[in-house]
Amino acid sequence: MPGQVRLQGSRDIPPLAPSTTRLPPPASISCPPPIPTPPRSTPSRDSTNGSLEHYLDASGTTAFLVIHDDELLYEKYFDGYDKNSIQTSFWIAKSFASALVGIAIDEGHIKSVDEPITNYIFELREKDKRFGSITIRNFLTMSSGRTGCVA
Repeated sequence: MPGQVRLQGSRDIPPLAPSTTRLPPPASISCPPPIPTPPRSTPSRDSTNGSLEHYLDASGTTAFLVIHDDELLYEKYFDGYDKNSIQTSFWIAKSFASALVGIAIDEGHIKSVDEPITNYIFELREKDKRFGSITIRNFLTMSSGRTGCVA
């Protein structure tokens, strides 16, 4: 069906479709200011001397980690960032969250993506009762109607 998203290997998970529900943002939620990232073009191999570290630095990467078999093999930070810096994950967080929700449904920890998100993130219910109308599906598709730092 057009406009729907289906996770690979998710036979038992219903297709995800964008929600049309829009709620006004609550006044109690404040977002941290965005971290400015200067625009950079993709560096050429010649400009980086063929080095991965030079390439990452020239490409605007702020953190690069290599993990294999639960072991951290490589860790490097750029542009003044360190392991304690807040990183913006953009779409990566949505992909991980979707995969984890699919696993949780498969294992029976979550019944459905149509459950309210407040069944699992109790703090949201305490912050604002309107969060009770937002489903897991809304969060996974970033269509909750919230603005700012809340999906």
